[in-house]
Amino acid sequence: MRPVSYLFLSFVCWLGLAAAAWSEEAQTEPAPLKAERFDCENAFDLIAMMVVARCSLYQAPPGASDALHAAATRLRELGVASDDELRDSHMAFCPLAAGTGMVPAPGQLYLDDGLVSMSRDGLAEILAHELVHIRQFQRLGRREFKCEYVRDMLACGGCQDRGHALEAEAYQQQDEVRERLLQAR
Repeated sequence: MRPVSYLFLSFVCWLGLAAAAWSEEAQTEPAPLKAERFDCENAFDLIAMMVVARCSLYQAPPGASDALHAAATRLRELGVASDDELRDSHMAFCPLAAGTGMVPAPGQLYLDDGLVSMSRDGLAEILAHELVHIRQFQRLGRREFKCEYVRDMLACGGCQDRGHALEAEAYQQQDEVRERLLQAR
């Protein structure tokens, strides 16, 4: 994903604090917001919900599913993704506010609609990156993945690049796939 502004991340964290405090205090007297009530999962979910809502209404252009299928087939041919993994993952294009892709939930992968016309191999590289996040969800579990993603993002000042541990793993896979694709030509 492309970097998200620190101001936006701060706003999302504030919303997480407010949501956590509201849900705990909804049936009692209002209490001041306290940082210890913040749940790291909330920040991730607030961003993910916006993406899922936007993507659920999106009509992909003709040929979009063919482009995804071709990229997925290329990853299968390279031995980077299994039939089961690709079959069990919902992949779609949609207009993302930032970034080239996002995995908002296990098995759910969105690529920015600006990539629809990208070459099969270029799309395969990005798809390989996002599949790493699906595997991270599986390896760490839903809650721990979300919390680790948010913690790493905050630790590096809002980065979503190689300075972010989970992203670094995904970029490593993307680099390896790029090399394999270049060698296969």
